[in-house]
Amino acid sequence: MGNFLCMAAALVKANETGLDNLVCHLRKAIRKADGNFVTALQGDGGWLKFSEYIKEIGKEWNGEAGEIDFIGFTSWSNFGLYEIDFGWGKPTWVTRTASTKSEAVFMNTIALMDTKMGNGIETWVFLEEQHMVILEQNQELLAFGNLERSPLISKEFIKPTSPTPPHLRTHMLSFLDQFLPSIYVPMVLFYMDQERSIPVAASNSRRSQLLKESLSETLTLFYPLAGRIKDHLSIDCNDEGAYYVEARVNRPLREFLNLTDSPYVSQLLPAEPTWTATTAGGYIAMIQVTTFACGGIAIGAFLSHVIADGPAATKFISSWAALTHKCGEEAPCPNFDASLVFPPSVAYPREATLLALFSRFVKKGKWKSRRIIFDASAIAALKAKTASSSVPDPTRVEVVSALLSKCIKATFKAKSDIQKSTLITHTVNLRQRARPQIPKHSMGNFLCLAAALVTAKETELDNLVCHLRKEIRKIDADLITALQGDGGLLKYCEYMKEIGKGTNDNIDIILFSSWCNFGLYEIDFGWGKPTWGTCATESKSEIGMVNTIVLMDTKMGNGVEARVFLEEQHMVMLEQNQELLAFGILDQSPLNLKVEKMVMEVEIVSKQLIKPTSSTPHHLTTHKLSFLDQFVPSSYVSMVFFYVNQETSIPPADIIASNSMRSQLLKESLSQTLTLFYPFAGRMKDHLSIACNDEGAYYVEARVNLPLCVFLNLPDSSYVSQLLPESNWTETSAGSYIAMIQVTTFACGGIAIGAFLSHVIADAPAATTFISSWAALTRKCGEEAPCPKFDASFIFPQSAAYPREATFLGMVNPFVKKGIWQSRRIVFDASAIASLKGKTTSSSVPYPTRVEVVSALLSKCITAASKAKSDIQKSTLITHSVNLRQRARPQIPSFSMGNFVCLAAALVTAKETELDNMVCHLRKAIRKIDIDLITALQGDGGWLKYCECMKEIGKASDGTNDKIDFIVFSSWCNMGVYEIDFGWGKPTWVACAPKTKSKTEMVNMVFLMDTKMGNGIEAWVYLEEQHMAMLEQNQELLAFGILEQSPLNLIVS
Repeated sequence: MGNFLCMAAALVKANETGLDNLVCHLRKAIRKADGNFVTALQGDGGWLKFSEYIKEIGKEWNGEAGEIDFIGFTSWSNFGLYEIDFGWGKPTWVTRTASTKSEAVFMNTIALMDTKMGNGIETWVFLEEQHMVILEQNQELLAFGNLERSPLISKEFIKPTSPTPPHLRTHMLSFLDQFLPSIYVPMVLFYMDQERSIPVAASNSRRSQLLKESLSETLTLFYPLAGRIKDHLSIDCNDEGAYYVEARVNRPLREFLNLTDSPYVSQLLPAEPTWTATTAGGYIAMIQVTTFACGGIAIGAFLSHVIADGPAATKFISSWAALTHKCGEEAPCPNFDASLVFPPSVAYPREATLLALFSRFVKKGKWKSRRIIFDASAIAALKAKTASSSVPDPTRVEVVSALLSKCIKATFKAKSDIQKSTLITHTVNLRQRARPQIPKHSMGNFLCLAAALVTAKETELDNLVCHLRKEIRKIDADLITALQGDGGLLKYCEYMKEIGKGTNDNIDIILFSSWCNFGLYEIDFGWGKPTWGTCATESKSEIGMVNTIVLMDTKMGNGVEARVFLEEQHMVMLEQNQELLAFGILDQSPLNLKVEKMVMEVEIVSKQLIKPTSSTPHHLTTHKLSFLDQFVPSSYVSMVFFYVNQETSIPPADIIASNSMRSQLLKESLSQTLTLFYPFAGRMKDHLSIACNDEGAYYVEARVNLPLCVFLNLPDSSYVSQLLPESNWTETSAGSYIAMIQVTTFACGGIAIGAFLSHVIADAPAATTFISSWAALTRKCGEEAPCPKFDASFIFPQSAAYPREATFLGMVNPFVKKGIWQSRRIVFDASAIASLKGKTTSSSVPYPTRVEVVSALLSKCITAASKAKSDIQKSTLITHSVNLRQRARPQIPSFSMGNFVCLAAALVTAKETELDNMVCHLRKAIRKIDIDLITALQGDGGWLKYCECMKEIGKASDGTNDKIDFIVFSSWCNMGVYEIDFGWGKPTWVACAPKTKSKTEMVNMVFLMDTKMGNGIEAWVYLEEQHMAMLEQNQELLAFGILEQSPLNLIVS
């Protein structure tokens, strides 16, 4: 330990600016500090030698202080900083800290550090502000380094696994390749982290290696993409490799996707997305893999347009993905024979290229881009609006193109007040139109331009659709055949010139390019399909450009995402166009449809009783309750399951027919289910039994005037309660229904299934079993619907003498308050859970569960809210309902119906507010419900033992109710609610459905449910209004939980 450093100094003259010269000076100066020199510094006289050496350096500056600039470097490279492991993995990033801006006496200093991969350098540069401004604009520096970007881990070249054979070393372009501009095709695919059981750092490292290895394999198949541009006729397939960048972002992917400012997306590409032309020596493929703090990943690609149109680019990425997850059979060998089908020409006339054709329309100025989303319902409305006898079945691409063309034409007229015709062009994929078809895995450009000239007066949408359909149909098999072979080039030039004839200075032009139906959302690298796929461009830049629109699929495949590029002055007008805004949403988050004003109307279509398929046998017509059924409140267990419409290929007009078919199927299968679950078709008899009289389950059909995705983005969860058949929390009394169901269909074909099941026969696991069995019978999988057991009263026999004070309601009665109660949904995602576990781990509980840590945090924050309002230090009684099925020996079958729950209670004093302490209390209380206790509860004397346990809990608060807060927890986690599939996929969201605000008698309650991914928790919290107001402002809670987020999205302000 100590300082073992010596300064090396190189004096470089003003005219010595060559990099090689500077390197020589540095190497020479550093080599002076050799073994002999270091030996001379050792011992008693060493300091004199060192003084002489330092003075020698100083002499070079004498008399020239004002004429010499000084730069001090210090290198921290190769110190092994990224190998330092405290037991939770190696560091993601290591940095030195310094103020980014300060007023201090300082000298120019630069610190060099390793990057994560160890083969790059991260520099920290300290300069005067005036000099830093200049440095940030230095083009030579920017050609190699990235300023303050998401930390780049590495830059390298990925070469093919096998060298390209000599006879394939030159790839000839086709004349269609020559026609297109030599730009890059950009795309970015975003993937959520699916590998929740693996630490993020380990997962990223593993995926990184896998991606590079599979890219190398892919480049062996797609060998020109590992080469370089040779000239305007060919590519040199020299195996120099694809340019490959690894980077990271310091925020979760969900948060990133909620940034409405699309320029952030362009940072996920390996070069600035300014549509830079591909020149001689230019890369063919550039890739950037960016990892996010949550383990999510973005794969950005720049592929040269000289060899890849949209379908070809997608095929390359798709093949890479298939090889990544070891599905090589899904990566067919690509065809590179475009030049044989459409031979190139040295004499290809420049005036027949795309750039030349529209050069008169290129304008240099301030250009902006906007993303505009048209969802399925908007598309359906547009199709209905544009359908005509000429085009009775317009496509989504045609109707969106027509609407955007009309609205953009209107902006041109508004700015110039001149009536102009508009040339609307669309790129058309020739592969499927050719006869015989060109293989879809053919690489190159197989595109032809369709152009419709529309006069200023032709503004009706149906008319615009007719024009587009007519021009697109001209590109038929006959034309494509004529373009092939040696004479094809001449035919193509004639075709392009014909389009050019219609253009003049009094014409506006709009270029469309459709990437729809390319299968971007099917590209799976082994960690699921992408959450979002997009082209990535700057949202604002000063360049020469023409009006351009790129159309892409939405995630569900039945909408269109339009990326629109216009001059800034025109974009301002387009953003205010009311006809456009009636169908499209501007710059929405990929995870969310933002709806400002929305009124939800639930229309009841029918009400009926669904009876069992077969009559209940006489000996089963009375179902006895167990004493555990007697203990629970006679309320209803409520849950609502939301399913998006998976049948996106069904035309909107057939959605009603689809709903009708599903409705009939649901009723038939429910009838079958009630035969198995026969008490659910009965009525309450008294507090000891159910009359299994086959009167049927109450069944409601309803519909909503919104698409499901819009509904799920309504921030007010009170809307959910409208999807249940009756107002919730109603007590079950004699003659009451046991099961009430509501099936609600949405405008898009989505569906919600809401259920009220009487708590006297169904705890949450039992309710889930009932719904799950109904789902299995609906999709004709009866073997997945085991025959339920109704023997709870044999295991835990009832008692007419069961005391009311030992029931749940009797126990909580001292804490029941009448007032205005509110509910809030609070979501804790995987990263929040991980942080809480780290915060609450102790020697007593080294491995806390997610239920324990969330319960502890909510208890602490609710107690703090109570104290803030009353200013009284209170103890808190925290109870948790514990499922006995798996704890019993032998285990009670999971399909046993009834209530198999016991209450665990932990009394926490006012001073015990540390989270780890609360977790310990909870763990200790829950562990008391062990095999011995459960065995003691069984048989004729069981109810007496249970009464003792409940009275013991009651004693903890006896006589001190005004000094104790009470919180009731019920966990529905790990019950498999997100696995329930009726035949149209697993649910998008599952919720319990209370009113968000009501005047009632109640106690503090918290229901915990799984999130969709299964590794988070959604908490439904019920508190008095005054306490909820305090809870919503609790900073410790807000550090981990998000209030009332959309089920589809984390809302980030």
